Amino acid sequence: MKEALDVAGVPFWLNDGTLLGAVRDGDFIPWECDVDVGAWFGIPDNIRMDVALSLTEKGYEVLITPIYITATKGAVYGDIEFYEDRDGIAVLPQWLPVNTVGRYLGYIRSILMCPGYYRISKDESVFKHYLLSVCNFIAAEFPQQVTVWAIEKLYTAVGYKVWAIPTKYFTELDTLVFCGVGFNVPANPEVYLAFRYGKDWRTPKRDWGINNDGGTK
Repeated sequence: MKEALDVAGVPFWLNDGTLLGAVRDGDFIPWECDVDVGAWFGIPDNIRMDVALSLTEKGYEVLITPIYITATKGAVYGDIEFYEDRDGIAVLPQWLPVNTVGRYLGYIRSILMCPGYYRISKDESVFKHYLLSVCNFIAAEFPQQVTVWAIEKLYTAVGYKVWAIPTKYFTELDTLVFCGVGFNVPANPEVYLAFRYGKDWRTPKRDWGINNDGGTK
């Protein structure tokens, strides 16, 4: 992802769980299945397409929407999330659930984004086993672009909220060496992580995403 974005000239930074793991653990969080980077909204369509084609040439399956590019390979996927600056607030129109239906829709969307990660095991509950079976069938029979679009339309119907962050965290960037490579990160990553995950962000919490609308900790 870094190579594709660098070649296309798209500035970006480590974000969410990837930034958390890089700063806190110096590594990826073991139970995470995705990589998160942020960039600014408004990148020309031809540049976005260059990034997508580059990732495709590297063997990734690529999904493009107005607010993110997702690249999937096997059981891992990466999200390039495009934030829009609205009067000092960086807004990501991400479909965060506001009710139980929205929460399950979010879970289904995650499975459809990367079905290779969400495999059925003998330890799954009956309901989860059934849900995974249905989602795996959908992922095998229908184009990913169509299924994710349908889920997002349902999100709109049941209600969702956006993820909003003060722009200041993303306008001033620093460099962090992660896995031997230099990456852009918020200039004060500890302050940003405290805002994003709470004052106890240094304490790993595997079920954080279940209770806090997005991402493990």
